[in-house]
Amino acid sequence: MGTKNTQKIEITQYTDYAHYIKDLVENKKKSEAYSLRLFCKKSGFKSPSYLKWVMDGTRSISLKSIHKFIDGLELDPREAHYFQLMVNYKEAKDERAKHYFYEEMLQLQKKKHAKQDLYEYLSHWYYVAIRELTAHPEFKEDPQWIQNNLCGDLGLVEIKQALKTMEQLKLLIRNEEGRLIPHNNILHTGQDVQSHAAFNYHTEVLDLSKDILVKTKQSERNFSSLLSNMDEKSFATINEMAKEFQNKVVSYLTTTEVLARHEKETNQNLYMLNMYLLPFSNIKNNKGEK
Repeated sequence: MGTKNTQKIEITQYTDYAHYIKDLVENKKKSEAYSLRLFCKKSGFKSPSYLKWVMDGTRSISLKSIHKFIDGLELDPREAHYFQLMVNYKEAKDERAKHYFYEEMLQLQKKKHAKQDLYEYLSHWYYVAIRELTAHPEFKEDPQWIQNNLCGDLGLVEIKQALKTMEQLKLLIRNEEGRLIPHNNILHTGQDVQSHAAFNYHTEVLDLSKDILVKTKQSERNFSSLLSNMDEKSFATINEMAKEFQNKVVSYLTTTEVLARHEKETNQNLYMLNMYLLPFSNIKNNKGEK
């Protein structure tokens, strides 16, 4: 038998099994008598080509062969469980299933760190809402006050956790008087964090919007809808128009005049502007096109 690895490759630092396998095999070759031939003997594969293709990213792992890779890579039970999640995550076809496996991996990572705090902030609409609410002249750092003044069915525990997390991320800081105020801290995120957090965020916003639509007077809201056939060029053009409009709104809200007025004016509410451009048919896919 080979000796144990001198430098352990920690599986929970990965979300892509191909990258993990490549680093693990290279590490094993350095620290013990490990080879692709030994992998075949332990896994039951007849040729090492499959392992090489997986490491190169040209071949995926089927769900039926997960246990063979676990045996061939000599993974312990904890690593085996996480490895299964990685394979299920990468191979999932449904976005909701992919999201589920990502969150399971996040929970199994060795210790809570900034990535998880950042994921929480980006995943939930009320984190952003509470942060914006701190800029209101009448804001009170009281979970009960926040609960009473925000839409939705928020619990006091959720509000307390949101405040704590945003202070840890320095998205909220305290001024000289000790009052919580928004802080434009630059957040660096990976693509996996952004995509899954966005899925969470917009799912929550869509659910919340249905409730607001029912409970809010027509004079206090603006809900509109447009359905039209579009080709790819039209979709891309309208997408850019929507981005330009959003940038104009942000530029207006951050002008010196508007910011100064908002610091003094107490007669203001927290508004959320959403624009969705979503496909309402599946004609292309039904034709067999990809």
